[in-house]
Amino acid sequence: MTTVEMVRVAGCDMTSCSYNKENQCHTPGISVGPHAECNTFNYRGNSSGGLQEVIGGVGACIASSCQYNEMLECKAPNIDVGDDQTHADCETYKPRA
Repeated sequence: MTTVEMVRVAGCDMTSCSYNKENQCHTPGISVGPHAECNTFNYRGNSSGGLQEVIGGVGACIASSCQYNEMLECKAPNIDVGDDQTHADCETYKPRA
């Protein structure tokens, strides 16, 4: 059995997300969607989620046009998630050449 390290979410500017505390993601794993959006984003409203001792990682990435995507896994050194008005985006996304 092979152990795989998840790529870490180095920072997250989506402060309205339930999992964001002090610009860090605190859910074990996020999913990045086909347009490099964070599909795990959950609007905080009146609830907060995540575990303070957990730093988020990328569990799956289906942005097949990204150069860091290998077999639906992220191979970037780490990622940053940014606030794009109503949704969160992977700011590390780079289109394939």
